Amino acid sequence: MGTTGILGVFTRVYLVCSLAELGEFGRALRFSEEAVEIASGANHVYSLAFSYYALAPCSHFKAKCRKASTSSNKVSIFANHGPFH
Repeated sequence: MGTTGILGVFTRVYLVCSLAELGEFGRALRFSEEAVEIASGANHVYSLAFSYYALAPCSHFKAKCRKASTSSNKVSIFANHGPFH
């Protein structure tokens, strides 16, 4: 059975969501950055969009607004111009 994205990215994104709910924003940010690295290295558009989806709120919570804004903009670009719209 296949998936729409890279499992290493997906599992990190779900972990990020859980850690953020627990208030573990530093750890969540590290895992979200790892997800972006993996997706970027594989040049997989869907996984990259999903990884930025996780990075944006973590960056907001850690008061890194510029990084969060950039991540949010990238998600928007993928959503509007990517191959899956």
